[in-house]
Amino acid sequence: MEAELVTKSGKKETYYFTGHTFQGKEAPCLIGTGIDISERKKLEEQLRKSQKMEAMGLLAGGIAHDFNNLLTGILGYANLLSIKEGVDPEVARAAWIIQRSAERLPTERPSCSGSPNREEPERTVELGRVIASVGGVLREDAGSTDPYRHLDPSRGGCILGDPSQLDRS
Repeated sequence: MEAELVTKSGKKETYYFTGHTFQGKEAPCLIGTGIDISERKKLEEQLRKSQKMEAMGLLAGGIAHDFNNLLTGILGYANLLSIKEGVDPEVARAAWIIQRSAERLPTERPSCSGSPNREEPERTVELGRVIASVGGVLREDAGSTDPYRHLDPSRGGCILGDPSQLDRS
């Protein structure tokens, strides 16, 4: 039998008890031993957490693979539309926006086995390029009411950062 005991200092420890009962002279008696299994319990919990993280990584990898498969088909059709002659200008523009949006996707995906908060190396990024790229797509989405008219690519400057993260912001 397992039981959680509290020490004098208030620390909780898990013990495994085993024993036998026997009939004493006046009443039934119990004789047994207890073993501290607190460390084993901590290790078991760590193993469970590790297995959950591994399962999440496999799931995320499968989702990313499926997404890439879908994206390949979408981009293929967008490319075909962009080179086809006689396509309506609105359709050609939409195909261009799809292609442009896909270019901003990160080319290197973080490994599922690594830390989810792993930082990528920073590099110099021209904010004007990011503003022009994102601003064009946002303006297409906004239509006639352009809330992004204040974005001025010529006033961008440079910063250190991850371009794919900036594009998604």
